[in-house]
Amino acid sequence: MRRLTTVRYGSLKLRGLFTVETGEELKAGDTCVVRSARGMELGVILAKPIDDGQGEAGCGESACGSCATSQGTVLRRASPDEVQRALAQKKKGVMDEVRYAREKSREYRLGMKIVGAEYLFENEKLILHFSSNGRMEFHHLVKDLGQRFKTRIELKPIGARDEARLTGDVASCGRELCCRSFLHDLQPVSMRMAKQQKKTLDPTKIAGQCGKLKCCLRYEDSVYVELQKSLPRRNAWVRIEQGLGRVVNSDLLLQKLVIELENGERAIAHVSQLLETGIKPPRPAFADPRDARPAGAPVRRVGPARVEPARPGDGAASVPPPMAPAPNDDDEEGGDGGDPNLEG
Repeated sequence: MRRLTTVRYGSLKLRGLFTVETGEELKAGDTCVVRSARGMELGVILAKPIDDGQGEAGCGESACGSCATSQGTVLRRASPDEVQRALAQKKKGVMDEVRYAREKSREYRLGMKIVGAEYLFENEKLILHFSSNGRMEFHHLVKDLGQRFKTRIELKPIGARDEARLTGDVASCGRELCCRSFLHDLQPVSMRMAKQQKKTLDPTKIAGQCGKLKCCLRYEDSVYVELQKSLPRRNAWVRIEQGLGRVVNSDLLLQKLVIELENGERAIAHVSQLLETGIKPPRPAFADPRDARPAGAPVRRVGPARVEPARPGDGAASVPPPMAPAPNDDDEEGGDGGDPNLEG
């Protein structure tokens, strides 16, 4: 029966389930030589090996989701000399390789961004991580790098979050980036989570060093979703001891509501003090009976500067506009319209 354990390996701190082929007693924290899909490299044991089928294999961390299928094998425990050489190579760094790769990339006009590099076990392979906006042909770059560093070359594309994992340091909270310290599986984060937690929607404040929404917005999202289920929506009608009212505001964490009663007063009540929820809104009382319009009656909308002519069906008689009075002959200047008693 095979034995299984969880191993962390690589500069990206990859994590996965490995099959143990050695008969040595291994424990968490041991540095071993492993064979992964990338090749031979050093890895750190995260959990004590167990027999397949004995129990749930893995490191026991809730953020780890890669412990589903075997991704490699553990060959043996690394010797002290091998560990020292690996530490010396890590201390030396790979800046020369990165600078040369960037220089050649600009020379060939590839439009790629070389983010970082790492050597596998005993420098048997050099892996360069890069980001780009599209596909490109870089076989000339691989040939030049192989001739320069005398080893196998692999160019591996990565995304914005993996780029932050390689180059990032400290987040805005003052702690090391989650993706560098413990977070392995980068789950999607949506704007709904920021709105639910009433965070500012300024992208510069809720985005991490990768330019995407911060992963920490997801940590408490399940709690907010659960608390939201017990709160009535805004403008919902509820009943409390003071009477019937409408919800105008709420505090999700305190589970309190601001309720506007029918008399215009406002009251603050805890969600446990609600006597009834899901009440239909009461019908408004009309101050003047003439304001009440029967259901289904047509509504005619006329603009303020528009005068609509009367129509036969409106019940208004068609009245012609008034006409000016006809001139009287007696009123003409020089006529006989004077008083007969004043004849001279």
